[in-house]
Amino acid sequence: MNKYKIIISQEAEDILTASYDYLYARNPLAAVKWLDGMLQTIQSLDTFPEQGAIIPEASLDASFADLHQIFYTMNAGGNTYRIIYKITNDTCKIVDVVTIRSAYQQPMA
Repeated sequence: MNKYKIIISQEAEDILTASYDYLYARNPLAAVKWLDGMLQTIQSLDTFPEQGAIIPEASLDASFADLHQIFYTMNAGGNTYRIIYKITNDTCKIVDVVTIRSAYQQPMA
């Protein structure tokens, strides 16, 4: 099976860094575990990019029609994150992680 190249946008990288720093200040071990799990979830897209559903916002705005989402939660009761990405199926096979949002944030506008 051909693997997809994963590209993480600057916005998504900034969110990962800020979230990690926030968690690390409170619980360093949990922060490392969270980042590990988040990166493993993102990495799973290299083999199974179609695993995520089209984001719900696509029904309201056609510009979101090519965006997919998968979720990551570290443990029960933990914050759930939406990893929002798009797939390029041409010759380069790319998954572009556009942003990462808390599942509790307002929908994308």
